[in-house]
Amino acid sequence: QFKKSGSVCRAVKDECDLAEMCTGHSPSCPEDRFRVNGHPCSFGEGYCYMGTCPTRDSQCKDVFGPEATVAEASCYNVNERGKYFGYCRKEHGTYLPCKRKDKMCGKLFCSGGREMPRDGSLLFFRTCKGSFPRNGEDDLGMILDGTKCGNGMVCSRGECVQAEEVFRSTNCSAKCSGHAV
Repeated sequence: QFKKSGSVCRAVKDECDLAEMCTGHSPSCPEDRFRVNGHPCSFGEGYCYMGTCPTRDSQCKDVFGPEATVAEASCYNVNERGKYFGYCRKEHGTYLPCKRKDKMCGKLFCSGGREMPRDGSLLFFRTCKGSFPRNGEDDLGMILDGTKCGNGMVCSRGECVQAEEVFRSTNCSAKCSGHAV
């Protein structure tokens, strides 16, 4: 016998997720659904993006542990250099510097937390710390796409662009099979 229609089948994971309800006619849960891309989250610090709320603060906690926070804004100036320790994109092995408007969308810089990053090697100067990959691994120390970089602006491939452009390109009616609300 199946649970009644409308019973919670899969609980909400976070503020960008939605609960799935039982249909009453199937032993399995419906597909996972999430809030529409662009829905404000984390007390206005971010926007929901593909079911998560990417913020620099949450990324610092992921890399350096729960006590880590985002480093001061001046740390991000180094992203304009185009070196392994500060860049926005990498093409054919070359580190490309961030334009000034994009510097909050390159390398992630944090403060506090664990001494060493969860993955990669430690990058440290002044009060700024980040991580860089070892031996050609993916660089997990980069700011994630969908992270807020200004009012109505989010990071996309190392650039700070209008959020609407990014959210339109991931329009759920076209890309998510109708699973975002």
